Amino acid sequence: MREGEVEASGGKIVPHIKGSVDHWVNLSGANWNPNDEVFRVVYTITQKRMDILQNAKDLEKFFVGKAGYKDGVLSKNTNEAGARGIGYNLIKNPDSVFNNEIIKARREQKVKGKWGRPKKCSHKLD
Repeated sequence: MREGEVEASGGKIVPHIKGSVDHWVNLSGANWNPNDEVFRVVYTITQKRMDILQNAKDLEKFFVGKAGYKDGVLSKNTNEAGARGIGYNLIKNPDSVFNNEIIKARREQKVKGKWGRPKKCSHKLD
């Protein structure tokens, strides 16, 4: 997520920019990062939603494609352990099922291989 997007979204998960595809997240401890992102958002969610993430349908066994399971959560346990794809209908607006159970969100930056709070910008942007 880019600078300001966490605040702009009110700490909610927003739909994917390409439309109604799943929004992929990592479970705690999973460090899957194929694009070498330097920013991430860490969400604290209720146990009810954590249970849904942990009991996701395996994409390999329940093949519907990454955008085909809009009402649930997919996993890629074979090659991306800990990755979960949250279906579009669960996050399509700020009051959606999944977003209602987010307790807090914080943005982190990866510096020298470690995640932590992002550094404050020391200059004004015009």
